[in-house]
Amino acid sequence: MKSLLPQFSRFVSGLLTVNQQTRSEIKTPLYRNALFLIFNNLAGPALGFVFWWLVARLYTESEAGLATSTISAMNLIVLFTNLGLGFGLIRLLAGAGNAANRLVSTSLSIVIMISAAVGLVFLAGLRWWSPELAFLNQQWLTAGSFFLVCVVASAAAAITQQVFIANRQAAFVPVLDATFSILRFPLLFVFGYWVGSQSVLMAWTVAMAMAVILGVFLLLPKAQSQYRFRIIIDRELAKQILPFSLVNHLSNLFWTAPGSILPLIVLNVLGPDFGAYLFYVWSIASILMMIPLATSLSLFAEGSFDATNLARDVRRALILTLSIVIPATIVTLLAAPFILSIYGGSYVQNGTGLLRILALAAIPTSVNYIILSVLRVTKRLLYLTLCSAFTMSATLIGSYLWLPTAGINGIGYAYIISQSVVTVIFVFFWVMNKKAFRKSFV
Repeated sequence: MKSLLPQFSRFVSGLLTVNQQTRSEIKTPLYRNALFLIFNNLAGPALGFVFWWLVARLYTESEAGLATSTISAMNLIVLFTNLGLGFGLIRLLAGAGNAANRLVSTSLSIVIMISAAVGLVFLAGLRWWSPELAFLNQQWLTAGSFFLVCVVASAAAAITQQVFIANRQAAFVPVLDATFSILRFPLLFVFGYWVGSQSVLMAWTVAMAMAVILGVFLLLPKAQSQYRFRIIIDRELAKQILPFSLVNHLSNLFWTAPGSILPLIVLNVLGPDFGAYLFYVWSIASILMMIPLATSLSLFAEGSFDATNLARDVRRALILTLSIVIPATIVTLLAAPFILSIYGGSYVQNGTGLLRILALAAIPTSVNYIILSVLRVTKRLLYLTLCSAFTMSATLIGSYLWLPTAGINGIGYAYIISQSVVTVIFVFFWVMNKKAFRKSFV
């Protein structure tokens, strides 16, 4: 018995040491900001899941399809008009010194002006690129004007969140998103009493506008010392941030555009009912995809701040991401029919297969998100752009070819194949050229 006491003592001591190391790692900026972003990216879609469940229960599938397509169009405009300035802020803000506040205001001003202009052009040309959304022009006061305000507010919110991340103050991100996500619920019923199905867009717009006001005027001054928002475009600062931002913007457009383009394609090819099925399934699957996105953003911020420990941070980011994504994927595979049954029987029948395929795709996608951050930190922007362009092209072309025969499941086939090919290519080059890859971390 006495001989066991020293062994037990060493065992307990080892556990305490591991526990202390774990707590110490969690306190590091990489883990702390990644966990805040992961929490936000899980809580936001979860609240969105409930919100769209309410929409599905309150309105017909055609009305829900129009609402989801409207939001998709808005997201697509925001995606195109942010110019990658969020990436530029993460990369350059820490070294901007006294010009940091002007850099933030310049970025916000550019995005606000461009998003408003593109939003107006989109509305003016609806009869050509999306006739199904013509009601936005026909009912300007209750639809078109709200759409335009929503575009501008969403673009400003995206830049504001990137400023939080650049300052390693990701704790403010869930505060901003929670304000938007929670306010949508009462506003949906308030506007629904007067305008029916258009209440979705109106609730979305007002909630987003209130969140942006909170973020820009109350939270940003806490994250960015002595910051006060004003409309200003500093040409010298714009020249510094735009080159890096625009290359990353192009890459990000390639990477994320399928999520906004595919619902519009399905709307016009298969009709609003299938547009609703795709939107709801994609929204659920995005919960899994948001986990690696959060970790990769934290990794990008840390690498931009100090790249000397990039190799260590990459290992930590991969471990953290996969330790969450793999169990979540298994749960989604098993529970897919139950999850979709909340929306209704037709969603189970038409969306279960796609949800399971997208859940499996979350694993290679997780690895690829980390790869993208490494390419950004090490400034291998050509590889970054080629990688993103391939995934977009393969997903959109494959989906278009499979839609007539496989339905919306074809989108899942195209997506998982494109993500897996990118993962395999990078793993292959890693194995064949380890020395060259190690130089990326120096």
